[in-house]
Amino acid sequence: MAPSRLWLLVPLLSAERCDWSKDAQDTPHLQLVQRQLQLRKSRKVRTWDEARDKAAELVPQLSAPELHQLLRGEHFAVTGEPDAGYYVGNIAGVPRLGLPALKMQDAGQGFRATEPKTGGTTTAFPCMLALASTWDEELVELVAAAIATEFKGKGANVVLGPSINVHRVAAGGRNFEYLSGEDGHLGARLTAAYVKGVQDQGVMAVAKHFAFNEQETKRMLMDAHASERSKWELYYAPFRAAVEAGVGAVMCAYNKVNGTYACHNSEILTNDLRSKMGFHGFVMSDWLAMHSPEALAAGLDQEQPGLINLPFGNKYGILSDKVITGLDRKVKEGAARHILTSVFRLGLDLEPGCAPPNCTKELTSDQTKAITKGQGHGAIAFRAAASAVTLLKNTNSLLPLSKGKVHRIAVVGKACHDAAHASYIGKGSGFVQPDSSARTPFQAIKERASKDEIEVVKPEGDTAAEAAALASSADLVIVVIGADASEGADRSSLDLGLDNDALVRGVTSKAPTVVLLQIPGAAPALRERARERGDLVTDL
Repeated sequence: MAPSRLWLLVPLLSAERCDWSKDAQDTPHLQLVQRQLQLRKSRKVRTWDEARDKAAELVPQLSAPELHQLLRGEHFAVTGEPDAGYYVGNIAGVPRLGLPALKMQDAGQGFRATEPKTGGTTTAFPCMLALASTWDEELVELVAAAIATEFKGKGANVVLGPSINVHRVAAGGRNFEYLSGEDGHLGARLTAAYVKGVQDQGVMAVAKHFAFNEQETKRMLMDAHASERSKWELYYAPFRAAVEAGVGAVMCAYNKVNGTYACHNSEILTNDLRSKMGFHGFVMSDWLAMHSPEALAAGLDQEQPGLINLPFGNKYGILSDKVITGLDRKVKEGAARHILTSVFRLGLDLEPGCAPPNCTKELTSDQTKAITKGQGHGAIAFRAAASAVTLLKNTNSLLPLSKGKVHRIAVVGKACHDAAHASYIGKGSGFVQPDSSARTPFQAIKERASKDEIEVVKPEGDTAAEAAALASSADLVIVVIGADASEGADRSSLDLGLDNDALVRGVTSKAPTVVLLQIPGAAPALRERARERGDLVTDL
Protein backbone atom coordinates (compact mmCIF):
# COMPACT_ATOMS: atom_id res chain seq x y z
CA MET A 1 0.00 0.00 0.00
CA ALA A 2 1.38 3.40 -0.96
CA PRO A 3 2.12 5.74 1.93
CA SER A 4 -0.24 8.63 2.58
CA ARG A 5 1.16 11.81 1.08
CA LEU A 6 0.58 14.95 3.04
CA TRP A 7 2.44 18.25 3.23
CA LEU A 8 2.04 21.06 5.69
CA LEU A 9 4.62 23.85 5.65
CA VAL A 10 5.23 26.77 7.99
CA PRO A 11 8.54 28.67 7.81
CA LEU A 12 9.67 28.64 11.44
CA LEU A 13 6.48 29.13 13.38
CA SER A 14 8.73 29.92 16.27
CA ALA A 15 12.11 29.04 17.61
CA GLU A 16 10.26 29.48 20.89
CA ARG A 17 7.32 27.40 22.09
CA CYS A 18 3.67 28.34 21.78
CA ASP A 19 1.11 28.56 24.56
CA TRP A 20 -1.03 25.46 24.09
CA SER A 21 -3.25 26.10 27.13
CA LYS A 22 -7.02 25.97 26.83
CA ASP A 23 -7.54 29.69 27.45
CA ALA A 24 -5.14 30.41 24.59
CA GLN A 25 -7.83 29.22 22.19
CA ASP A 26 -10.64 31.32 23.68
CA THR A 27 -11.93 33.12 20.56
CA PRO A 28 -14.50 35.37 22.35
CA HIS A 29 -11.69 36.44 24.68
CA LEU A 30 -9.54 37.25 21.65
CA GLN A 31 -12.32 39.39 20.20
CA LEU A 32 -12.53 41.28 23.49
CA VAL A 33 -8.79 41.92 23.39
CA GLN A 34 -9.10 43.30 19.87
CA ARG A 35 -11.77 45.75 21.01
CA GLN A 36 -9.65 46.83 23.98
CA LEU A 37 -6.63 47.45 21.79
CA GLN A 38 -8.78 49.39 19.33
CA LEU A 39 -9.87 51.71 22.14
CA ARG A 40 -6.25 52.45 23.04
CA LYS A 41 -5.72 53.89 19.58
CA SER A 42 -7.73 56.90 20.68
CA ARG A 43 -4.87 58.13 22.91
CA LYS A 44 -3.83 61.60 21.84
CA VAL A 45 -0.29 62.25 20.64
CA ARG A 46 1.44 65.30 19.26
CA THR A 47 2.05 65.82 15.56
CA TRP A 48 5.62 65.69 14.29
CA ASP A 49 5.62 69.47 13.91
CA GLU A 50 4.36 69.99 17.47
CA ALA A 51 6.92 67.52 18.81
CA ARG A 52 9.73 69.14 16.84
CA ASP A 53 8.83 72.59 18.14
CA LYS A 54 8.71 71.35 21.73
CA ALA A 55 12.09 69.66 21.34
CA ALA A 56 13.63 72.79 19.82
CA GLU A 57 12.34 74.83 22.77
CA LEU A 58 13.65 72.44 25.40
CA VAL A 59 17.10 71.41 24.08
CA PRO A 60 18.80 74.80 24.79
CA GLN A 61 17.72 74.41 28.43
CA LEU A 62 19.76 71.23 28.87
CA SER A 63 22.98 71.44 30.85
CA ALA A 64 26.03 69.80 29.31
CA PRO A 65 25.71 66.61 31.41
CA GLU A 66 21.98 66.38 30.63
CA LEU A 67 22.64 66.82 26.92
CA HIS A 68 25.36 64.18 26.98
CA GLN A 69 23.22 61.56 28.69
CA LEU A 70 20.69 61.75 25.87
CA LEU A 71 23.35 60.89 23.31
CA ARG A 72 24.80 57.81 25.01
CA GLY A 73 23.39 54.92 26.96
CA GLU A 74 24.41 53.88 30.43
CA HIS A 75 24.87 50.30 31.63
CA PHE A 76 24.03 47.13 29.74
CA ALA A 77 21.77 44.60 31.42
CA VAL A 78 23.42 41.52 29.89
CA THR A 79 27.04 42.29 30.81
CA GLY A 80 26.70 40.64 34.21
CA GLU A 81 27.26 43.86 36.12
CA PRO A 82 26.04 43.78 39.72
CA ASP A 83 23.53 46.61 39.30
CA ALA A 84 19.97 45.32 38.96
CA GLY A 85 17.08 47.29 37.53
CA TYR A 86 18.58 48.05 34.12
CA TYR A 87 17.39 47.17 30.63
CA VAL A 88 19.37 46.20 27.53
CA GLY A 89 19.46 49.90 26.65
CA ASN A 90 19.09 52.80 29.09
CA ILE A 91 18.97 56.56 28.58
CA ALA A 92 18.71 58.62 31.74
CA GLY A 93 15.82 61.07 32.01
CA VAL A 94 15.84 64.71 33.05
CA PRO A 95 13.10 64.98 35.69
CA ARG A 96 13.43 68.74 36.14
CA LEU A 97 12.40 69.20 32.49
CA GLY A 98 9.87 66.38 32.40
CA LEU A 99 12.01 64.10 30.23
CA PRO A 100 11.50 60.39 30.86
CA ALA A 101 14.18 57.73 30.93
CA LEU A 102 14.28 55.59 27.79
CA LYS A 103 14.15 51.90 28.72
CA MET A 104 14.87 49.60 25.79
CA GLN A 105 14.49 45.86 25.41
CA ASP A 106 14.66 43.41 22.50
CA ALA A 107 11.45 41.83 21.24
CA GLY A 108 12.21 39.13 18.67
CA GLN A 109 9.61 36.84 20.25
CA GLY A 110 8.31 39.01 23.05
CA PHE A 111 9.98 40.79 25.97
CA ARG A 112 13.59 39.59 26.15
CA ALA A 113 14.49 38.28 29.58
CA THR A 114 17.84 39.40 30.95
CA GLU A 115 17.18 38.43 34.57
CA PRO A 116 16.26 34.85 35.60
CA LYS A 117 13.30 36.10 37.63
CA THR A 118 11.76 37.50 34.44
CA GLY A 119 11.24 34.03 32.97
CA GLY A 120 7.62 32.98 32.67
CA THR A 121 6.20 36.42 33.46
CA THR A 122 5.75 37.40 29.81
CA THR A 123 4.38 35.72 26.70
CA ALA A 124 6.62 33.89 24.24
CA PHE A 125 5.03 34.87 20.94
CA PRO A 126 5.75 33.19 17.60
CA CYS A 127 8.85 34.69 16.03
CA MET A 128 8.80 37.43 13.40
CA LEU A 129 9.26 34.98 10.53
CA ALA A 130 6.16 33.12 11.68
CA LEU A 131 4.23 36.40 11.67
CA ALA A 132 5.43 37.02 8.13
CA SER A 133 4.06 33.60 7.19
CA THR A 134 0.56 34.64 8.25
CA TRP A 135 0.31 37.39 5.59
CA ASP A 136 -2.10 39.02 8.05
CA GLU A 137 -1.56 42.73 8.76
CA GLU A 138 -4.31 42.91 11.38
CA LEU A 139 -2.88 39.95 13.28
CA VAL A 140 0.65 41.37 13.16
CA GLU A 141 -0.65 44.65 14.56
CA LEU A 142 -2.46 42.76 17.31
CA VAL A 143 0.66 40.82 18.30
CA ALA A 144 2.73 44.01 18.29
CA ALA A 145 0.19 45.75 20.51
CA ALA A 146 0.23 42.84 22.95
CA ILE A 147 4.04 42.90 23.07
CA ALA A 148 4.00 46.65 23.72
CA THR A 149 1.49 46.18 26.53
CA GLU A 150 3.81 43.68 28.20
CA PHE A 151 6.73 46.08 27.74
CA LYS A 152 4.81 48.72 29.66
CA GLY A 153 4.10 46.16 32.35
CA LYS A 154 7.86 45.62 32.65
CA GLY A 155 8.51 49.35 32.86
CA ALA A 156 10.02 49.57 29.36
CA ASN A 157 8.98 52.18 26.79
CA VAL A 158 11.12 51.30 23.74
CA VAL A 159 10.73 48.10 21.71
CA LEU A 160 13.95 47.28 19.85
CA GLY A 161 12.01 46.06 16.85
CA PRO A 162 10.73 45.23 14.37
CA SER A 163 13.73 43.54 12.76
CA ILE A 164 12.99 43.87 9.06
CA ASN A 165 16.01 42.82 7.03
CA VAL A 166 15.11 40.85 3.91
CA HIS A 167 16.12 37.19 3.76
CA ARG A 168 18.80 36.98 1.09
CA VAL A 169 20.89 34.36 2.89
CA ALA A 170 18.84 31.20 3.43
CA ALA A 171 21.07 30.04 6.29
CA GLY A 172 21.00 33.42 8.06
CA GLY A 173 21.24 32.95 11.81
CA ARG A 174 18.74 35.71 12.56
CA ASN A 175 16.21 34.96 9.84
CA PHE A 176 13.76 33.86 12.53
CA GLU A 177 13.82 37.43 13.87
CA TYR A 178 13.05 39.16 10.56
CA LEU A 179 9.49 40.18 9.73
CA SER A 180 10.12 40.72 6.02
CA GLY A 181 10.72 37.12 5.02
CA GLU A 182 12.08 36.97 1.48
CA ASP A 183 9.96 39.75 0.05
CA GLY A 184 10.44 43.47 0.55
CA HIS A 185 6.83 44.31 -0.33
CA LEU A 186 5.39 41.85 2.17
CA GLY A 187 7.86 43.16 4.72
CA ALA A 188 6.72 46.71 4.06
CA ARG A 189 3.05 45.91 4.64
CA LEU A 190 3.68 43.97 7.83
CA THR A 191 6.24 46.45 9.14
CA ALA A 192 3.71 49.27 8.99
CA ALA A 193 1.23 47.14 10.93
CA TYR A 194 3.80 46.23 13.58
CA VAL A 195 4.93 49.82 14.09
CA LYS A 196 1.32 50.95 14.48
CA GLY A 197 0.58 48.17 16.94
CA VAL A 198 3.49 49.09 19.18
CA GLN A 199 3.24 52.87 19.05
CA ASP A 200 -0.53 53.03 19.49
CA GLN A 201 0.11 51.69 22.99
CA GLY A 202 2.42 54.58 23.88
CA VAL A 203 5.65 52.63 23.32
CA MET A 204 8.35 53.54 20.79
CA ALA A 205 9.26 51.12 17.99
CA VAL A 206 12.77 50.88 16.53
CA ALA A 207 13.19 49.58 12.96
CA LYS A 208 16.41 47.59 12.55
CA HIS A 209 19.06 46.86 11.24
CA PHE A 210 19.66 49.65 8.71
CA ALA A 211 20.98 48.57 6.32
CA PHE A 212 21.95 45.34 4.50
CA ASN A 213 22.60 43.27 7.63
CA GLU A 214 21.30 40.14 5.89
CA GLN A 215 23.85 37.70 7.34
CA GLU A 216 25.60 37.04 10.64
CA THR A 217 28.88 35.70 9.24
CA LYS A 218 31.49 38.46 9.75
CA ARG A 219 28.66 40.94 10.28
CA MET A 220 31.01 43.47 11.86
CA LEU A 221 33.53 43.20 9.03
CA MET A 222 31.53 42.61 5.86
CA ASP A 223 31.04 45.32 3.26
CA ALA A 224 27.66 45.26 1.51
CA HIS A 225 27.68 46.73 -1.98
CA ALA A 226 24.22 47.65 -3.22
CA SER A 227 23.05 49.41 -6.36
CA GLU A 228 20.48 52.19 -6.15
CA ARG A 229 17.87 49.99 -7.80
CA SER A 230 18.34 47.05 -5.42
CA LYS A 231 18.36 49.39 -2.43
CA TRP A 232 15.06 51.04 -3.20
CA GLU A 233 13.19 48.16 -4.83
CA LEU A 234 14.05 45.48 -2.29
CA TYR A 235 16.07 46.23 0.81
CA TYR A 236 14.71 49.68 1.69
CA ALA A 237 11.02 48.85 1.21
CA PRO A 238 10.34 47.72 4.81
CA PHE A 239 12.30 50.66 6.26
CA ARG A 240 10.47 53.13 4.08
CA ALA A 241 7.19 51.65 5.31
CA ALA A 242 8.35 52.02 8.91
CA VAL A 243 9.14 55.69 8.30
CA GLU A 244 5.76 56.27 6.67
CA ALA A 245 4.10 54.59 9.66
CA GLY A 246 5.84 57.10 11.95
CA VAL A 247 8.47 54.88 13.57
CA GLY A 248 10.23 56.69 16.40
CA ALA A 249 13.75 55.39 15.82
CA VAL A 250 15.94 53.40 13.43
CA MET A 251 18.92 51.28 14.47
CA CYS A 252 21.95 51.32 12.17
CA ALA A 253 23.74 48.05 11.49
CA TYR A 254 27.18 46.59 12.21
CA ASN A 255 28.31 46.09 8.63
CA LYS A 256 29.81 48.48 6.13
CA VAL A 257 27.79 49.79 3.19
CA ASN A 258 29.75 50.57 0.04
CA GLY A 259 32.94 50.87 2.06
CA THR A 260 31.71 52.85 5.09
CA TYR A 261 30.27 51.51 8.35
CA ALA A 262 26.49 51.86 8.39
CA CYS A 263 26.48 53.96 11.57
CA HIS A 264 29.01 56.34 9.98
CA ASN A 265 27.46 56.39 6.53
CA SER A 266 25.93 59.77 5.67
CA GLU A 267 24.75 58.43 2.31
CA ILE A 268 22.32 55.98 3.90
CA LEU A 269 21.58 57.81 7.18
CA THR A 270 21.25 61.40 6.01
CA ASN A 271 20.62 61.22 2.28
CA ASP A 272 18.52 58.05 1.98
CA LEU A 273 16.82 57.73 5.36
CA ARG A 274 16.27 61.30 6.47
CA SER A 275 16.11 63.24 3.19
CA LYS A 276 14.59 60.81 0.70
CA MET A 277 12.41 58.74 3.04
CA GLY A 278 11.45 61.72 5.19
CA PHE A 279 12.44 60.20 8.54
CA HIS A 280 11.65 62.48 11.50
CA GLY A 281 12.93 60.38 14.41
CA PHE A 282 16.41 59.49 15.64
CA VAL A 283 19.08 56.96 14.74
CA MET A 284 20.65 54.78 17.43
CA SER A 285 23.61 52.50 16.91
CA ASP A 286 23.44 48.76 17.19
CA TRP A 287 25.24 47.70 20.35
CA LEU A 288 28.95 48.64 19.95
CA ALA A 289 28.46 49.59 16.29
CA MET A 290 29.77 53.14 16.76
CA HIS A 291 33.48 53.42 15.97
CA SER A 292 34.30 57.12 16.37
CA PRO A 293 32.59 60.40 17.35
CA GLU A 294 32.51 61.43 13.66
CA ALA A 295 29.42 59.24 13.34
CA LEU A 296 27.33 62.05 14.87
CA ALA A 297 28.08 64.29 11.91
CA ALA A 298 27.11 61.50 9.50
CA GLY A 299 23.62 61.05 10.92
CA LEU A 300 23.93 58.93 14.07
CA ASP A 301 22.18 60.46 17.09
CA GLN A 302 22.74 58.03 19.95
CA GLU A 303 25.43 55.53 20.97
CA GLN A 304 24.31 52.22 22.44
CA PRO A 305 24.90 50.73 24.88
CA GLY A 306 27.03 53.76 25.67
CA LEU A 307 29.21 53.68 28.76
CA ILE A 308 29.67 50.10 29.96
CA ASN A 309 31.10 49.25 33.35
CA LEU A 310 34.38 47.35 33.11
CA PRO A 311 36.36 45.63 35.89
CA PHE A 312 38.25 47.84 38.35
CA GLY A 313 35.79 50.71 37.96
CA ASN A 314 36.62 51.63 34.37
CA LYS A 315 34.03 52.41 31.70
CA TYR A 316 34.05 51.75 27.97
CA GLY A 317 32.30 53.81 25.32
CA ILE A 318 33.14 55.87 22.24
CA LEU A 319 31.47 58.97 23.68
CA SER A 320 33.53 59.08 26.86
CA ASP A 321 33.30 62.14 29.08
CA LYS A 322 36.44 63.60 27.53
CA VAL A 323 35.37 62.95 23.95
CA ILE A 324 31.78 64.13 24.21
CA THR A 325 32.77 67.28 26.09
CA GLY A 326 35.03 68.27 23.20
CA LEU A 327 32.35 67.97 20.52
CA ASP A 328 30.58 70.99 19.00
CA ARG A 329 27.44 71.74 21.02
CA LYS A 330 25.49 72.45 17.81
CA VAL A 331 26.12 68.90 16.60
CA LYS A 332 25.08 67.48 19.97
CA GLU A 333 21.95 69.63 20.10
CA GLY A 334 20.95 68.48 16.63
CA ALA A 335 21.07 64.86 17.76
CA ALA A 336 19.19 65.68 20.95
CA ARG A 337 16.42 67.39 18.97
CA HIS A 338 15.94 64.24 16.91
CA ILE A 339 15.71 62.10 20.05
CA LEU A 340 13.31 64.37 21.90
CA THR A 341 11.15 64.88 18.82
CA SER A 342 10.35 61.16 18.90
CA VAL A 343 9.84 61.20 22.67
CA PHE A 344 7.31 64.03 22.41
CA ARG A 345 5.65 62.71 19.25
CA LEU A 346 4.79 59.44 21.00
CA GLY A 347 3.95 61.03 24.33
CA LEU A 348 6.54 59.10 26.33
CA ASP A 349 6.90 62.13 28.56
CA LEU A 350 3.26 61.71 29.62
CA GLU A 351 3.94 58.25 31.13
CA PRO A 352 7.51 58.38 32.48
CA GLY A 353 7.35 55.31 34.71
CA CYS A 354 10.37 54.04 36.63
CA ALA A 355 13.94 55.22 36.05
CA PRO A 356 16.86 52.75 35.95
CA PRO A 357 18.31 51.40 38.17
CA ASN A 358 15.08 51.67 40.14
CA CYS A 359 13.17 49.30 37.86
CA THR A 360 13.89 45.98 39.56
CA LYS A 361 10.32 45.70 40.81
CA GLU A 362 8.90 46.19 37.31
CA LEU A 363 11.37 43.79 35.69
CA THR A 364 10.82 40.94 38.14
CA SER A 365 7.21 41.51 39.14
CA ASP A 366 4.48 39.00 38.35
CA GLN A 367 2.13 41.83 37.42
CA THR A 368 2.99 41.32 33.76
CA LYS A 369 1.87 37.71 34.08
CA ALA A 370 -1.50 39.05 35.22
CA ILE A 371 -1.58 41.30 32.16
CA THR A 372 -0.83 38.43 29.81
CA LYS A 373 -3.50 36.22 31.35
CA GLY A 374 -6.09 38.94 31.90
CA GLN A 375 -5.84 40.32 28.37
CA GLY A 376 -5.67 37.01 26.55
CA HIS A 377 -2.17 37.27 25.12
CA GLY A 378 -1.98 33.49 25.02
CA ALA A 379 -4.94 33.56 22.66
CA ILE A 380 -3.16 36.04 20.43
CA ALA A 381 0.02 33.94 20.38
CA PHE A 382 -1.97 30.80 19.62
CA ARG A 383 -3.86 32.46 16.78
CA ALA A 384 -0.61 33.76 15.29
CA ALA A 385 0.96 30.31 15.51
CA ALA A 386 -2.01 28.62 13.88
CA SER A 387 -2.22 31.23 11.14
CA ALA A 388 1.39 30.60 10.13
CA VAL A 389 0.62 27.02 9.08
CA THR A 390 0.23 26.34 5.34
CA LEU A 391 -1.26 23.09 4.03
CA LEU A 392 0.52 22.15 0.81
CA LYS A 393 -0.71 18.62 0.22
CA ASN A 394 -3.24 16.30 1.84
CA THR A 395 -3.47 13.19 -0.33
CA ASN A 396 -6.04 10.63 0.85
CA SER A 397 -7.45 13.30 3.19
CA LEU A 398 -5.22 12.25 6.05
CA LEU A 399 -5.94 15.45 7.92
CA PRO A 400 -7.68 16.08 10.15
CA LEU A 401 -6.79 13.00 12.15
CA SER A 402 -9.67 11.17 13.80
CA LYS A 403 -10.46 7.98 15.67
CA GLY A 404 -11.72 6.33 12.53
CA LYS A 405 -8.47 6.90 10.64
CA VAL A 406 -5.84 6.13 13.26
CA HIS A 407 -5.88 4.20 16.52
CA ARG A 408 -2.25 4.39 17.64
CA ILE A 409 0.18 7.28 17.15
CA ALA A 410 3.88 7.17 17.93
CA VAL A 411 5.63 10.47 18.68
CA VAL A 412 9.43 10.36 18.33
CA GLY A 413 12.37 12.75 18.22
CA LYS A 414 14.25 14.75 20.84
CA ALA A 415 12.23 17.92 20.34
CA CYS A 416 8.90 16.30 21.24
CA HIS A 417 9.84 15.93 24.90
CA ASP A 418 10.97 19.43 25.84
CA ALA A 419 8.97 22.56 25.04
CA ALA A 420 11.85 24.82 26.01
CA HIS A 421 14.88 22.90 24.75
CA ALA A 422 17.81 25.22 24.08
CA SER A 423 18.14 23.98 20.51
CA TYR A 424 14.64 25.11 19.64
CA ILE A 425 14.62 28.61 21.11
CA GLY A 426 16.00 31.43 19.01
CA LYS A 427 19.19 32.59 20.70
CA GLY A 428 20.72 36.00 21.03
CA SER A 429 18.72 39.21 21.10
CA GLY A 430 15.55 37.37 20.07
CA PHE A 431 15.62 35.02 23.07
CA VAL A 432 12.58 34.87 25.33
CA GLN A 433 12.90 33.20 28.73
CA PRO A 434 10.64 30.13 28.47
CA ASP A 435 7.81 29.38 30.83
CA SER A 436 8.60 26.22 32.79
CA SER A 437 4.93 25.23 32.64
CA ALA A 438 4.83 25.12 28.83
CA ARG A 439 3.62 21.78 27.52
CA THR A 440 5.69 19.68 25.16
CA PRO A 441 4.47 18.61 21.71
CA PHE A 442 4.09 15.06 23.04
CA GLN A 443 1.92 16.19 25.94
CA ALA A 444 -0.29 18.33 23.72
CA ILE A 445 -0.72 15.61 21.09
CA LYS A 446 -1.52 12.98 23.72
CA GLU A 447 -4.11 15.16 25.42
CA ARG A 448 -5.86 16.02 22.17
CA ALA A 449 -5.80 12.44 20.90
CA SER A 450 -7.26 11.12 24.14
CA LYS A 451 -10.51 12.91 23.35
CA ASP A 452 -10.96 10.54 20.40
CA GLU A 453 -9.62 7.54 22.34
CA ILE A 454 -6.47 7.43 20.21
CA GLU A 455 -3.45 5.90 21.91
CA VAL A 456 -0.25 7.97 21.84
CA VAL A 457 3.10 6.38 22.69
CA LYS A 458 6.78 7.32 22.65
CA PRO A 459 10.02 5.31 22.75
CA GLU A 460 12.10 4.89 25.90
CA GLY A 461 15.04 6.78 24.38
CA ASP A 462 15.83 9.11 21.49
CA THR A 463 17.83 6.82 19.18
CA ALA A 464 16.86 6.18 15.58
CA ALA A 465 16.74 2.42 16.24
CA GLU A 466 14.25 2.78 19.09
CA ALA A 467 12.06 5.11 17.04
CA ALA A 468 12.08 2.73 14.06
CA ALA A 469 11.15 -0.22 16.26
CA LEU A 470 8.17 1.64 17.68
CA ALA A 471 7.11 2.94 14.26
CA SER A 472 6.19 -0.51 12.98
CA SER A 473 3.52 -0.87 15.68
CA ALA A 474 1.79 2.48 15.02
CA ASP A 475 -0.75 3.59 12.42
CA LEU A 476 0.99 6.95 12.17
CA VAL A 477 4.30 8.32 13.40
CA ILE A 478 4.95 11.98 14.22
CA VAL A 479 8.67 12.78 14.03
CA VAL A 480 9.60 15.99 15.84
CA ILE A 481 13.04 17.31 14.91
CA GLY A 482 14.80 20.64 14.89
CA ALA A 483 17.93 22.69 14.47
CA ASP A 484 19.05 25.75 16.37
CA ALA A 485 19.31 29.35 15.18
CA SER A 486 21.18 32.18 16.76
CA GLU A 487 22.39 35.71 16.43
CA GLY A 488 26.10 35.84 15.73
CA ALA A 489 26.35 32.77 13.51
CA ASP A 490 24.76 31.55 10.31
CA ARG A 491 23.79 27.92 9.79
CA SER A 492 26.65 25.89 8.30
CA SER A 493 24.15 23.87 6.27
CA LEU A 494 20.44 23.72 5.50
CA ASP A 495 20.47 19.98 6.16
CA LEU A 496 18.71 18.72 9.26
CA GLY A 497 21.81 16.98 10.60
CA LEU A 498 23.00 13.38 10.54
CA ASP A 499 21.07 12.34 13.66
CA ASN A 500 17.82 13.75 12.32
CA ASP A 501 18.40 12.23 8.89
CA ALA A 502 18.96 8.81 10.43
CA LEU A 503 15.84 9.19 12.54
CA VAL A 504 13.66 10.11 9.56
CA ARG A 505 15.17 7.35 7.43
CA GLY A 506 14.59 4.72 10.08
CA VAL A 507 11.01 5.71 10.79
CA THR A 508 9.91 6.08 7.16
CA SER A 509 11.26 2.62 6.37
CA LYS A 510 8.88 1.10 8.94
CA ALA A 511 5.79 3.32 9.10
CA PRO A 512 3.10 3.63 6.38
CA THR A 513 2.37 7.26 7.27
CA VAL A 514 4.79 9.77 8.74
CA VAL A 515 4.24 13.29 10.00
CA LEU A 516 7.50 15.25 10.07
CA LEU A 517 7.28 18.15 12.50
CA GLN A 518 10.29 20.44 12.09
CA ILE A 519 11.58 23.21 14.34
CA PRO A 520 14.40 24.64 12.21
CA GLY A 521 16.07 27.97 12.75
CA ALA A 522 16.34 28.57 9.02
CA ALA A 523 14.96 27.19 5.78
CA PRO A 524 15.37 23.38 5.87
CA ALA A 525 16.57 21.34 2.92
CA LEU A 526 13.97 18.63 2.16
CA ARG A 527 15.67 15.70 0.50
CA GLU A 528 14.10 13.60 -2.23
CA ARG A 529 13.55 10.69 0.12
CA ALA A 530 11.19 12.83 2.21
CA ARG A 531 9.13 13.86 -0.80
CA GLU A 532 8.94 10.26 -2.01
CA ARG A 533 7.53 9.11 1.30
CA GLY A 534 4.94 11.87 1.45
CA ASP A 535 6.00 13.32 4.75
CA LEU A 536 3.95 15.97 6.44
CA VAL A 537 6.26 18.90 6.97
CA THR A 538 5.40 21.41 9.64
CA ASP A 539 7.99 23.98 10.69
CA LEU A 540 7.23 25.14 14.19
